[in-house]
Formats: sequence, structure tokens, C-alpha cells
Amino acid sequence: MAIKIEQSADIPVTINSMEFKFDSSDENIKRLANIDEIIEKKLSKSDFKQNATEEIERVTSEEIEEGLKNAGLVAKVGFDEILGKGSFEKIYKSCPSILKVLDIFTAVIDGLYEEIKDTGKRMEQNQSEKAQSYLKAKKAKAKK
Repeated sequence: MAIKIEQSADIPVTINSMEFKFDSSDENIKRLANIDEIIEKKLSKSDFKQNATEEIERVTSEEIEEGLKNAGLVAKVGFDEILGKGSFEKIYKSCPSILKVLDIFTAVIDGLYEEIKDTGKRMEQNQSEKAQSYLKAKKAKAKK
């Protein structure tokens, strides 16, 4: 008798009808948990500057352009880290608004956290049910 098990660590992610995969390996789950630090570290290497203290009334068109560029860098690094290189470009092409793309990024991160949490709960429940079934079978066998 052969036992064959095929298991994928991928979590499918669909954005605007485009399919991506998040590799939910232990390494990538750790990266997901630290995505803010990873983005900050990568952007600091490219002289990323963020100035969130400006009042909106005093923002010039150049500052708006710079803000969009910086937000785009955040989205690019984040998506490419989570969904793979080139994913940002595909998503931005389908939705050419950095603000909307950042909303999508937040939704993806939240969704991945939920999926990982739900998977853990399902595994815990499954193991509990197996243990109870085993104990029940053992008790029934002992009564014979």
C-alpha cells in the first residue's frame, strides 16, 4: 500500500481577475509578519523619504507628485515581497491609482493573516477530532 500526499503551501490571491500566489512557507509567514520592517529597510536603501507632517492646504503639486511616488514605492516593495516580483506592475496597470493599490495591499495583507489564522484553527480542530476518535476507539477496544 502506498500513501501519496500532495500539499501546496500556496494561498491563491485574486486581484482584479489576476491570479497570484502567496507561498505560505514558514519563512514567508515570518516575512509577512515583518513586512513593515522589510519595506522600511528596502526603501531606506533607495533614499526613501516620507514627510507626513505637511498640512494638506500647503501641499504643492510637486509634493503631491513626490508623495504619490513614495506611496508607489511602498506598494511596489510590499507587493513584490508578498506576491512576487512584477506583481505591483500588473496590479497598478489594472488599477492606475496608487491610493487604490495601497487599499488593495492592505486588503491582501489582512486576507493573508486571516487565512493563516483560519488554517491554524482548522488544523487544531482536526487534530483534536483525531485524538478524540483515537481515544474513543482505544476505549472501545479495551472494553472487549
